[in-house]
Amino acid sequence: AGDAAATARRFNFGLEYGLINLGIDPSRMQTFYQDTGELGFGSFDGPSIYNVEVGQVTLIAGAQWRSGNAMLQHGSLPLSGDATRLCQALFFDLPGQRMAIQIRFGRRATALNIALGHDKTFSETSEALVQGLGEALDLTFAPETLTPAEQERANQLRPKYASESWTKKF
Repeated sequence: AGDAAATARRFNFGLEYGLINLGIDPSRMQTFYQDTGELGFGSFDGPSIYNVEVGQVTLIAGAQWRSGNAMLQHGSLPLSGDATRLCQALFFDLPGQRMAIQIRFGRRATALNIALGHDKTFSETSEALVQGLGEALDLTFAPETLTPAEQERANQLRPKYASESWTKKF
């Protein structure tokens, strides 16, 4: 229920609860920050109602798609590393543009291990975020296994998406 901003806000509250569960000081979190600067090249390249900011840099970048009564909320949280490496996957028209965007990106995006000052595993992170989303959305999540048809389809798709020709096509 609600418009894109309202539903993004609800998801972000859950993500914030999850980040608190991981040990991030809630006073450092800022969402719904409105950037008046130029539009960026990617979700992490500037504040948005879909993102969660920590220390005024994007830690979780999000996006939303809607069609009829259906909605998909997407989010990305780099666990470690240099967020600017995402720029290697983008296409640029002008010489030097990649470097300029990479510098700007470096000022606007971060990874969880940098925000925390130490590493968290995928399992620790996902458990904390699931717990936070459950609290915010008043949901109880129950793990399930794939159905035989889903498993068969995953097995069919795995060779394509696990291949270097797909993952390193840029």
